[in-house]
Amino acid sequence: MAKLFTAGQRRGIILLILIIVAVIIFRVGVRKEFFFPDKPIVDSIAIKYAERLQEIIDSAGKVNRKKEPRKIYLQEYNFSKFDPNTVDSSTLIDFGLSVRVVQNLLNYRHKGGRFNTISDVNKLYTVTDRIYRKMVPYIDIKQQEAVLDTVIVDFDPIVYININSAVRTELLLLNGVGEVLSERIVKYRDMLGGFYSVSQLDEVYGLTNQTIKGIKESILIDKALINTIDVNRADFKTLASHPYISGHKAKSILKFRNIKKRIDTLPQLVEYKILSTEEYNRLKYYLVVVNSTKTEN
Repeated sequence: MAKLFTAGQRRGIILLILIIVAVIIFRVGVRKEFFFPDKPIVDSIAIKYAERLQEIIDSAGKVNRKKEPRKIYLQEYNFSKFDPNTVDSSTLIDFGLSVRVVQNLLNYRHKGGRFNTISDVNKLYTVTDRIYRKMVPYIDIKQQEAVLDTVIVDFDPIVYININSAVRTELLLLNGVGEVLSERIVKYRDMLGGFYSVSQLDEVYGLTNQTIKGIKESILIDKALINTIDVNRADFKTLASHPYISGHKAKSILKFRNIKKRIDTLPQLVEYKILSTEEYNRLKYYLVVVNSTKTEN
């Protein structure tokens, strides 16, 4: 039977097979899993990088623990000599005491309580041992004068607040006035320039008639603190920014001033029908005529 391949072809086939086997051995046989199938291949360079990365992570954790110790913030106080039986709310707030502590102390007094000894102050549930230790050197209790049994001592339960100078934290002492309402009162007061009547609190958004009725006895109004506007010098923006003066009304006042050259008295604005009587009665506390022979407000 004739041979399928010549001798040269057989040698070529054998050589080709050897080459294929060599390639397989090189690509597969040299790998560790070929000889050790139970052991995974691990790149030694990758191992070194992983170990170095772990060292960096461990060292970073140690540095952070050393550089970032737990911080404890303590309230600082600025006490001066005071008598807890007579000190007012503003002074207590200036000391750095919280509104809760101030209210607790005032309520204790209002209910008829009196601090006869320094240690009595520590009986207030809001006065912690730390506050008490800071406070002790400054407590100066005046001796109470002898009172006949027939005399009734009246403890005034009212906390008086000057609403034209009070800061937001002082307004929190008023019953029914919280963070939001105290901020609105201050903001509206600044827009007006100050309050001339308790009734104006009705214009503060969110302040109910019931709340106003409950705090009106505690409110003091110093009209001397009201910021005024000189109608002969004010520009449109200054006039129109006041809650009681509309943009149209501001233009009318400026037009009248340009025609007259000068506004001599505020009643002129009513006389020439620039302002109604009602508007004048509201604005006379805020508008002034400066450097005239006769000032009306």
